[in-house]
Amino acid sequence: MKILINQMPKLVKKSFIYAFGKARADINTAFTECGYPVENVECVFYKFPFRTSLNILFQYLKLVHKYKGQHEYIFQYPVSCDKVFLTIIKYLHAKGNKVTILIHDIQTFRYRQNHEKEIAWLNSADRIIVHTEAMQAILQKNGVHTPMDILHLFDYYSDDDFLQEKEMLSHRNEVVFAGNLAKSQFLPALYKMPVQKISFNLYGNKDNLDLSSFAHINYGGIFNSDHTGKIKGGWGLVWDGKSIDTCNGPLGEYLSYNLPHKLSLYLAAGLPVIVWKGSAVAPFIVQNKLGIAVNSIQEIENIILHTSEETYLNYIYNCRRQGKILRSGGMIKKLIQ
Repeated sequence: MKILINQMPKLVKKSFIYAFGKARADINTAFTECGYPVENVECVFYKFPFRTSLNILFQYLKLVHKYKGQHEYIFQYPVSCDKVFLTIIKYLHAKGNKVTILIHDIQTFRYRQNHEKEIAWLNSADRIIVHTEAMQAILQKNGVHTPMDILHLFDYYSDDDFLQEKEMLSHRNEVVFAGNLAKSQFLPALYKMPVQKISFNLYGNKDNLDLSSFAHINYGGIFNSDHTGKIKGGWGLVWDGKSIDTCNGPLGEYLSYNLPHKLSLYLAAGLPVIVWKGSAVAPFIVQNKLGIAVNSIQEIENIILHTSEETYLNYIYNCRRQGKILRSGGMIKKLIQ
């Protein structure tokens, strides 16, 4: 039997506005639909760290007692309270279980930190589920030898239907960007970028940013991540880093092997996507005709204006076909069943 483990603090309602809670919740849903148990190992951070670790270890003792026999424990990764993570994996192995790590983020690569501890965790598992071929390659290059399976896209359940085709056509010169706007470093340059016939619809937390003075920028607010119908536009933009001319810096370069969750949001909404040519997802997007890949955001206006209605409608059809798979948990189910 497969048992999904969420080792993390208790999620608050706000978590589901952002990818942090939504991505994990959708994995939970897919496992439940397959008939597999989902277990929450709640991390409570006490004043004395050893008490935090003891609490985590005690919860695993109870789990192993509950599920007698040999099973596959699948961890949504990263885990919180990670000081005892290696100990937990060794304990599960000692009881004859297998351990799979399902990656959401690899933090030391994302923030250019020392990889040694993270690589040791990954090498202690029996299997890893990674985002892309590029992520597999960079992990292997850095010493990870555990067998890996590739997810390709995160699933994305939605309570709303696809955006209406007629409405999308009326918004086809509008580009959606959803995320934490306050942390998206390229946005100041986007605000100053000269455009004539396209606009950008932004969704997410903007803190105290005043966007009212930019004619080509529209702010749509914050929406619950289960409601894809709240976003309005004709395209979905996947971008990160400090520049509109390329995806650079640690977060921009992370896109060269990472699988951004906002990509799944757009596809679940039926939106054709615009991605950076250097991103790990660009070949998949172009080959499956789900949108376009660009070197620079400054190329977008010209490409949109020269995309025929027939080509755009074909993108919509392909995105809806892929979106239906994501809305039913099809990507992760394919790997776990």
